[in-house]
Amino acid sequence: EAFFAAADAFLGVVLRPVLVIACALLFAPVAGAEEPDLTTQLWDLARLPTAAERTAEVERLAALPIGVSDWRMAAERAVSYPDRVPGTRQETAALVVGGATESTTITVHVPKGYDPKAAAPLLLVFHGTGGDGTQVARPWIPVAETLGMIIVSPHDARADQGYSQSAAEREAAWAALRWARLRFHIDENRIYASGVSRGGHLVWDLALRQPDRFAAIAPMIGGPRLSNVNGQNNLRYVENLVDVPIRDLQGVDDDPFLVQNLRMTFKRLEELGAPDAEVVAFPDLGHAYRFDAVDWVAFLTSAVREPTPQRVVRRSAREGEGRARFVEILATKKPTEELFGLKVDARKWGRLSQNERRAVIAKLAEDKTARLEVRYVEPGFFTVRREGVKRFRLLLTEEMLGDGQTIEVRVSGRKRRLRVKPDARVLLTEFAERFDRTFLPVAEVVVR
Repeated sequence: EAFFAAADAFLGVVLRPVLVIACALLFAPVAGAEEPDLTTQLWDLARLPTAAERTAEVERLAALPIGVSDWRMAAERAVSYPDRVPGTRQETAALVVGGATESTTITVHVPKGYDPKAAAPLLLVFHGTGGDGTQVARPWIPVAETLGMIIVSPHDARADQGYSQSAAEREAAWAALRWARLRFHIDENRIYASGVSRGGHLVWDLALRQPDRFAAIAPMIGGPRLSNVNGQNNLRYVENLVDVPIRDLQGVDDDPFLVQNLRMTFKRLEELGAPDAEVVAFPDLGHAYRFDAVDWVAFLTSAVREPTPQRVVRRSAREGEGRARFVEILATKKPTEELFGLKVDARKWGRLSQNERRAVIAKLAEDKTARLEVRYVEPGFFTVRREGVKRFRLLLTEEMLGDGQTIEVRVSGRKRRLRVKPDARVLLTEFAERFDRTFLPVAEVVVR
C-alpha cells in the first residue's frame, strides 16, 4: 500500500503538469491564425436561397461579438468571382419565386473584356409574348461589347400570355437580378433594364415600384397602366422616376390606351422637372420600334445611380413597396388607398372625352397615393414633408449620422431630435437582401 501511495504522489507531482501543458498546447489557437473571414460570411449570407433562411442567419451573425464598423469594412472588401468565358450562352438557374423554386433558362452574354476583378455594368432584358431571352438580348450585344457590360435575359417560366402585373412576375425578375449579381462582379450603380412589349410593361412596373434598383431604364412598346383592377394602377407612381434616365421606344399607331398612358406619363415627368426622360415616337409604326434610334452607348455611359442622393421622393400605396434609397414608408393613412371607387356626377362624366376621363382617374389615384419627400441636408440633419404617411424610417450610413448619438429630423417644419444606435442587424439585413457595397447603413430611425 505504501508503494502505491508513493507512486500516486509521484504521478500527481510529475505527470499532472505535463498533461496540463500538453492539453493547453493541443487546444490553444495556432499562433498567427486568421480571424473568421467576415466578408466570406456576408456573401454566404447573401447566397442563401430564401428570405427566411437569410433572416435566421442575420440573427445568428448579429449575436456574434463583432462591431458594426467591422461588418461594414468587411462588406466593402473585394470578393473573388470566377473567370467567365466570353460569348453568349444559355444557363439554367434555380430562382426562388413566391417561396417555390423555378427552373429558369437565362440567356447570358459576357463581353470579351470582362474582368472578374473589376465591377461591370449589367443590363437586364425581358422578352415579349411569344419571344425569348436570346431574341431580345441579340441587338444589345454590340452595345455590351463596347461598354464591357453583362447581359442577362431570363425566359419567363410562367404562361406566355402577356403581362398581368402579378407579384410572381416581379419576384421572378428580382430573382434573376439576384442570380446575376451573385454570379458576376456587377457595379451596383450601373444596373439597367430594358424589355419589349410584355417585357416593356414589366420594366415600367419594376422601376415605378422599386425605383432605386436601376441607374436607367429603356422600355420598348410597353408602358404604365391606369387600371384600378387588382392594384394594377402604377401610373400613380410616376414621380418615383423623376431622377431615373429613361428612353422609351414607341410606335404611335399602337394600342391607343398604351400610347395615351405614355403621353400622360411623360407629360407628368416633364411637369415634375425630370432631367433625362424621353419617349422616342415613331409615327409610321404600330407595335414596333427602331432599336438604332438611340445612341445606347452614350445614354448608358452617362447613366450612373447615386446611392445616397440629397433628395428622395417616394410615392406608395401598397404595403411593402415603400422603399427608395435610404427612405422607406412603413405605414400609410387616409386618404391613401390602393383600390378605390370612382364617385362622379353622371351628367358631367357623360360630357367628358375618353382622355378627359382618364385624366380624372389619374388625378384621383395620385391624390390617394402617399408621398414622402426627404432631404439629406448634412450629416445628422434631415427635412421631411409627408402626405398620407403614418410611419417611415431612415436608413443611415456612418457618414450620415453626424455625431453618432442623435439626428435632427424636421417634419413639416417641426423639429424632432431622435436617438440613433448603430445596430449590426440593420447592416446585415440590408446586405442579405441587396448586397450593395456602395450603400451600407449601420442604423435606422423610425418616425411616427
